[in-house]
Amino acid sequence: MKERIMNLVVDVGNTRIKYAFFKGKRLVEMKCGVEELVRDMMRYKERGEHIRLLLSGSGSISESMREGLTGLADEIVEASSGMPLPLPVGYATPETLGIDRVAVCLGALQLFPGRPLLVVDSGTCVTFNYVNAEGVFVGGTSRRASGCVSVGCTISPPACLWWSRTCSTAVSGARRRKPF
Repeated sequence: MKERIMNLVVDVGNTRIKYAFFKGKRLVEMKCGVEELVRDMMRYKERGEHIRLLLSGSGSISESMREGLTGLADEIVEASSGMPLPLPVGYATPETLGIDRVAVCLGALQLFPGRPLLVVDSGTCVTFNYVNAEGVFVGGTSRRASGCVSVGCTISPPACLWWSRTCSTAVSGARRRKPF
């Protein structure tokens, strides 16, 4: 009998948790909230699904949350700046690049390959990310109420401006790239 596999992508943001379940590349459902996430994971487990979890956080992932999700998932990968990324980072401090910014840029690259991109993502912060035509993350800026954090780069006008919202964008990036 073929094993029933459900891929789960969880994005722990600064203000809320977003998540999506996939069967292969097909999006099954996308929701927000911790209680809903636990309830949905238990529902899939009761159906006999093998849950593969990709956990990502621009916000803080508490140890109790990590343990709870690990207890419900059959496999877990936690995204971090130390893991191999399919997006080359072309500035001096790649470890400072949030994995959420990588995900939004990967989603944009899937939609507009081979073109320079200015990718704008709005969540608790608004990020402006520049990917050159060679597919290299060159830099960007993140704006929030407390000010602006910048990574310097020289940007020629992009061929495409892609505006997104984190809740759907991280999922888009995960759907188009194999997370496992």
